[in-house]
Amino acid sequence: MAALALATATLGSTLDAQVRTYHGRNRQTVAELPRLEEAPTIDGVIDDAVWSRAILLTGFSAYLPLDDRPAADSTDVFVYYTSSHVYFAVRAFETHGAVHATLAARDKIDMDDYIQILLDPFNDRRRAFVFGINPLGAQADGVRTEGFNPPQPRGQTFGSNPPAFIDLSPDLVFESRGRVTETGYDIEVAIPLKSIRFQGSNEQNWAVQVLRFVQHSGYQQTWTPARRGAASFLVQSGTLTGLHDLRREAVVELNPELTESYNGAYPTGSTNFTYTSTPNVGGNVRWRIIPNLTLNATVRPDFSQVEADAAQVPGDTRFALFFPERRPFFIDGIEQFDAPSNLIYTRRILQPDVASKLTGRFGRTSVAWMGAVDDPQASASGKDRPIFNIVRLRRDILQASTAGFTFTDRLERDGFSRVAMADTRILFKRAYAFNATVGGSSTRPTTGGDTENAPFWEVGVNRTGLRYGLRYVFTGVDSGFEAASGFVPRRDYVSGAAYNRFSWYGKPGDFIESYLIRQGFDWLWLFDRFWDGKAVQETKIQAENVFNIRGGWVLSVTPVRETFLFDTRTYSRYRVLRPRTASTVVDTVAFQQSPRTPTAVVLLRLNTPQFERWTGRFTGFLGKDIEFFETSTARRVDLTGEIDFRPTDQMRVNASYLYSHYTRSRDGTTLSRATVPRMRLEYQISRALFLRFVGQYDNRVRDALRDPVRELPIAIWNGSTYARAGKTTTRDFRVDWLINFVPSPGTVFFAGYGSSLTEDDAFRFREMRRVRDGVFVKMSYLFRR
Repeated sequence: MAALALATATLGSTLDAQVRTYHGRNRQTVAELPRLEEAPTIDGVIDDAVWSRAILLTGFSAYLPLDDRPAADSTDVFVYYTSSHVYFAVRAFETHGAVHATLAARDKIDMDDYIQILLDPFNDRRRAFVFGINPLGAQADGVRTEGFNPPQPRGQTFGSNPPAFIDLSPDLVFESRGRVTETGYDIEVAIPLKSIRFQGSNEQNWAVQVLRFVQHSGYQQTWTPARRGAASFLVQSGTLTGLHDLRREAVVELNPELTESYNGAYPTGSTNFTYTSTPNVGGNVRWRIIPNLTLNATVRPDFSQVEADAAQVPGDTRFALFFPERRPFFIDGIEQFDAPSNLIYTRRILQPDVASKLTGRFGRTSVAWMGAVDDPQASASGKDRPIFNIVRLRRDILQASTAGFTFTDRLERDGFSRVAMADTRILFKRAYAFNATVGGSSTRPTTGGDTENAPFWEVGVNRTGLRYGLRYVFTGVDSGFEAASGFVPRRDYVSGAAYNRFSWYGKPGDFIESYLIRQGFDWLWLFDRFWDGKAVQETKIQAENVFNIRGGWVLSVTPVRETFLFDTRTYSRYRVLRPRTASTVVDTVAFQQSPRTPTAVVLLRLNTPQFERWTGRFTGFLGKDIEFFETSTARRVDLTGEIDFRPTDQMRVNASYLYSHYTRSRDGTTLSRATVPRMRLEYQISRALFLRFVGQYDNRVRDALRDPVRELPIAIWNGSTYARAGKTTTRDFRVDWLINFVPSPGTVFFAGYGSSLTEDDAFRFREMRRVRDGVFVKMSYLFRR
């Protein structure tokens, strides 16, 4: 056990007491947690006498931008537990700048100063519950998973920090209060054991880490010294020992829901705008059978309150876009289904009539199962109900390493889509990680017929050192591979990638605090041609330069050079229309795609510091890029800007603007253009009540496709004839209003209105016509026993 010291801690203005102190800088990171059967008053005032018998975690270290140095700000964390709760009190001293604190909505505290408590009751150092609290007690919560990353945008390769995914979607029931003081701010937190999963043994140790986020400097600080170059962040956590006789009663949560919606639209073939009323009674059940095994079920869930997805413009139009999961039933415990390569993607389940999940942990093994019966609209026929079964197993091996297995099954009529994969992530030499995913799919059409089996693999090695990192990966996806329960947007390829990163760090106070360069190569072959030794299909070389500038500015400049060889099979349905003659027969000739085509672009990114009232993010994608519809090149200009603005402590405004313009390189005409402004405004009346408005205008124009050689129109086979690929235009104006009352997770009242409109001339806002609209009211109450 770490050496103990006695220190005097002043609690409130009058209470002086001797507490056991564990100093992170002195490597006193194993703390014996006292058990006290007395609850403090959670009011943000650290003056209860019970805190004098807690332990004190202090001696924080800097983590970002430079690690393993004494923190510039002092932080004291008091901790103890009872048979039913774990209690934290945090005193954060601030002498260098103003404390950023607003009346923020849940999970919206990232513009404020805040404390983040990472609690790992299983002490496996792979996952941890996240409890974030700002100086006024506003909450953000979720789960951090090591070694897992969601899909990354084009141009991003790998980071210098340990790969991890922090999912703030789950809403955990806990109590917190805070207040700003003359010396900084104080926070008190009560975490019920009913809200978290923990070990089934009588005596147990938990892993813990406490992070402090300081907005005026952009710095992050940790209780235990943590190295950014390590392959795992959670493995560097401290340990709370001595927990025993925790209350383990079964927890049952009933959450009935009542929703009434009134939706309007034009029925097919009708010019009359018609409204339909849709009442819905459903509910959710959560049963924690034992502390480490939980059953969730939902019947006729309604997701009316979920915000519509922000519009995206694909950089590569050949593949689908990834949208994150937002629906409450699926995001609860989603970390248990963190399969590699996005083999599990719950948005494939459209609107289930009934669904259930069983998640648990037994020793070093995590088990997760999900089943759902989907709406007929999700089927090919529009009449059948697809049935989903998803299984994810994960076993902890060695130190901070894992081995896993994923099985997904989607049944529809006489067909199925099944995927079985084994995976592992092995950490070695502190900074290295070996990753492998190997398996395949088995698919049969819904009309029956032959079953097709297809392989899948991804093998790679990463190094996340502070000054040098690397990522080498080799991937193969057969043309017949299908993951109907996952998100695998591209198949029929074999690819290799080799990237290296070099980082330099300045001295404290330098104008450039750090600089890194990521340089690498990508090669891609068509799956069958790779084995035949045919030429590479696509190549890429890029060099990302990232500057971290004093004050919290981040500037990134990435030149990218690529070459593309177009796949003949992709354009087998293309023909070129000849000039019209007297004949009524469509006269076409073969379409010949362009030969290997080089491109050269540069990616720009600028992030501002977190100012007192606002922060911004700006990106650009400029240069000669590929255009897959006509197999030619285009001058591409993509610009995006996003600003988070807090005009008052209760109002939050997020404004973004997306602009994308492709002009043909050969003649300068516009091939496509997209303009998407979006604004999201929230007004926080109280911690439980807020109003939200979202407005978005999606204006897109795509010119009629032309053969790049003869400049004649392109026609595409539609199943019965060749139809010209003509000009398309979108002018969609969407507005959504919502009033949201959530006194506690699960107990909610929502009322909202949404409308989609269009017009003949974009952005004129004259004579706008409704396309569809709707109003809804939703109520639910959480009964917990």
